[in-house]
Amino acid sequence: MLAFTLPLGPSVNHLYILTSRGVRLSDDAKKFKADAGLIIRSAANVQGGWLHKANAPLSLYLRLYVPNNRRADISNVIKCTEDAIADALGFDDRHVQRILVERMGVDKVNPRCEVVLEAIL
Repeated sequence: MLAFTLPLGPSVNHLYILTSRGVRLSDDAKKFKADAGLIIRSAANVQGGWLHKANAPLSLYLRLYVPNNRRADISNVIKCTEDAIADALGFDDRHVQRILVERMGVDKVNPRCEVVLEAIL
C-alpha cells in the first residue's frame, strides 16, 4: 500500500488543448503531472518504495477535498491523477482495476486529493 496527498488535478475538460499540430496535453496538466510525480516518488521513498508484482491488479482510492461548493463532476479529476501516479511509479494505468472516488467536503485553504494505491490480492 502507498498513501500520499496531491493537489487537485485539472479536470478532463482542461486536460488537452487543440493546436494546429493536433491535440496535446495542456500546460496545467503538464505542470500537475510533474509536481505530482515529485510528491508520489518522495512518498514511495519515505514509505519504503513501491513494491508490487508486475502487472498486478491495482486499487486506487481518492478522497477529494474541493475548494468550494461549486457543482463539479468528481469523475473529471480521475484521469490526470491516475496518469500522474502511473507515470511516477512506472506502471501502465490499465492495471488499475478498481477506483473509488469520494468527495469528502470543502477545504478552501487546502483543497487536495488524498490517495491510497494498493495491489489487489
